[in-house]
Amino acid sequence: IAGDLIPRTPRHRMASASHGLLETLLAHLPCGVLVVDGDGELVRVANARLLDFLGVDDLSAATGVALCDAHGSALDENRHPIRRALLGEAVQGELLGVAQPEGTGAERWGLWNARAVVEGGRRSALATVEDVTHRRRLEDALAHAQKMDAVGQLAGSMAHDFNNLLTAILGFGELLLEGL
Repeated sequence: IAGDLIPRTPRHRMASASHGLLETLLAHLPCGVLVVDGDGELVRVANARLLDFLGVDDLSAATGVALCDAHGSALDENRHPIRRALLGEAVQGELLGVAQPEGTGAERWGLWNARAVVEGGRRSALATVEDVTHRRRLEDALAHAQKMDAVGQLAGSMAHDFNNLLTAILGFGELLLEGL
């Protein structure tokens, strides 16, 4: 009620509109967005796509999510993109997996980008993640199909060579029978 009694200045209206625009932008981005404070502890911003990607319902659960590398090995703390960004390294396009909470399905894969940002003299890390799980599954299926094709070609080649041997054996067998 008190807020309605205080006249709003043009600067206040502009800041409020900018805040609304930023919230709308974050909600509609095609990637997950995360801003973490300089200690790497407090999540300051996360959009719904990030929470969905991590398989969590709220920000408090997002802090305990473990990442793994492209080979499925657990990522140690020093290789985490947010930790590296806070140390001043720019991380670009790093493929990392996230194990989903039990019973919710297989792990998800994302391309992570992270960098340090300084705002009001405070260092934070800004990270984005593009969910590439579907693309990775398609790539895995294609690789499997190519392997199966190679095995099929090998088996066909071996069957052809074996058939050639059998033809020679049968031919010589017939000649031997005719000669008796």
